[in-house]
Amino acid sequence: MATEKQIKANRRNAKKSTGPKTDEGKQAVSQNALKHGLHSSQVLIADEDPADFNRFSTDLRTELNPKGPVETMLVERVIVLSWRLRRCVRFQSEMCDYLAVSINEHNEEQEADTARIRSVRRDFAYNKVLENLLRHETSLERSLYKTMLELQRLQFIRTQYQSLLVDGRDYSDAEFEAEKQQQPSEQA
Repeated sequence: MATEKQIKANRRNAKKSTGPKTDEGKQAVSQNALKHGLHSSQVLIADEDPADFNRFSTDLRTELNPKGPVETMLVERVIVLSWRLRRCVRFQSEMCDYLAVSINEHNEEQEADTARIRSVRRDFAYNKVLENLLRHETSLERSLYKTMLELQRLQFIRTQYQSLLVDGRDYSDAEFEAEKQQQPSEQA
């Protein structure tokens, strides 16, 4: 627990901190917490091409064909989750390539190791990194599939509802009831 004296000193020091002044400095500082981009609040990270993302999102929007704000929101979520899943798979591939080179370099230094020791070292080297990437991929896939299922459910309901429309027009319940009341009764 901080003492009152420490809290006051911290407040005085905070007033002296002015942060970056230029737009470039502000942009650079905004990326300070970005390590790999798997948890980034931004859809695109530094090494990703905005044109590639735009093509990707346009293709998905065209294929998924959302109608209305809820379906549009779900399609936007599908786009972001799919893009992040692609990023995760790319990172896994890059990490495996890195590990293969790293392990080979390490093995060359340790020629006296038996084949079994080299095999165990290779199997367990950086396993936490790969486990975390796989866990992240699984989480993204689960979110993506749940979102896709919800989108498909809503689109199914919408298309079934449209097939039930009278005269091809969209009636609210009140309008439909009012029109039924105005039609002459067939019982008379």
